[in-house]
Amino acid sequence: MLKITVVDSPDEQRWLLQGRLAGQWVDALIGSWEKDHHQNDKRRCLVDLTDVTFIDRKGQAALAELMAQGADFIATGVYTKELLSSLRSAQERSEKEGTRRWR
Repeated sequence: MLKITVVDSPDEQRWLLQGRLAGQWVDALIGSWEKDHHQNDKRRCLVDLTDVTFIDRKGQAALAELMAQGADFIATGVYTKELLSSLRSAQERSEKEGTRRWR
């Protein structure tokens, strides 16, 4: 299960994720993102992964896509921090090569 809470403020849109970012719950996140996040919005978009307990490959791809769309992240666990660092490095390589590997 994944709980998604979106908190809007004048200068930020914060996404609080709690639970497992896996399987069908990734689809729920993508659907919510497409509905509630607006590309032309100038506010900072912050995704809080502090209470995420598991991330599968599909979840990793979703995080990479959010990152590519300009989201910033909060993470506290060693695994999640390392995962985000790896995704960021892959994104930088893709941008440098002019390709995108996700979606």
